[in-house]
Amino acid sequence: MINKSLTLDFWEKHIRQIEVNQHEKDGRTFAIQCTTGSLPINLSGAAVTFYAQKPDGEVLYNACTITDAATGRITYTMTEQTCAVAGTLKCWIEIIKAGATLRSFEFAVLVRAALDESEAIESTSEFTALETALADVGNVKASITTLGNQLNEFFNNMKIWISPSPVSPAIFLGGVWTRIKDRFLLAAGDTYAAGSTGGAATVTLTANQSGVAPHKHKVTDESGTKGLAAGIDNVGGTDGDHWCFWDKNVDGTNRAAVFYAWTNSAQNALEPHNNMPPYEAVYIWKRTA
Repeated sequence: MINKSLTLDFWEKHIRQIEVNQHEKDGRTFAIQCTTGSLPINLSGAAVTFYAQKPDGEVLYNACTITDAATGRITYTMTEQTCAVAGTLKCWIEIIKAGATLRSFEFAVLVRAALDESEAIESTSEFTALETALADVGNVKASITTLGNQLNEFFNNMKIWISPSPVSPAIFLGGVWTRIKDRFLLAAGDTYAAGSTGGAATVTLTANQSGVAPHKHKVTDESGTKGLAAGIDNVGGTDGDHWCFWDKNVDGTNRAAVFYAWTNSAQNALEPHNNMPPYEAVYIWKRTA
């Protein structure tokens, strides 16, 4: 956040005390120029470390950032741990380069005691909080109103209501609803126009629908009781025609082999059949106004 510039001569003691506040964290940065006399220390290839001994005796260290090696400039930011204990810090800078170690004289950083606000409770204005709460209630009310309007529009545009309950939707949706009874709903399309009706629950098939074509019946009778002379006779009948062939038995009695053939016309089915697919009945209403 804020920087403090200082020059640290490694040949002399730094007698000016630096002050910070307890419980600060990464808020203050030292911009330090390392010199020997009036000449900067070349930090090319060097490692620079900041050390601090706290009032409780604990020693901390952090690496410094070299900002300009040729002019010996570094930065160090005070950490939360460095500022944790009130009192005087004994600090020094250590430079390691090419196997050599150079350490500055100690300089003091005073950590002034400060209250720890980490457990503090936020102070609020009850009136402001009430205003905020009322504003929130207003916002919720507006949202509910908007949702209600959207639901009203949705239900007003609803034209068909299907339910297992016999209660008319007019009671809770308003409008005029007519109940649809004993009918299935069919999706309108190219074959069935919207609003058209049709179909039947039962159907009596016609002759053409039943598939029973005109046909013949033939019955053979060899009772030998016709008492006819040998020969062939063809006789027409109202239901079609029949013909017979007869001959004598061995003992001289008449024997007849009679063949009847009827040609029947196609006929309609006698009883209607159920035309319903499997179903479950529910209540259906259609909005008419």
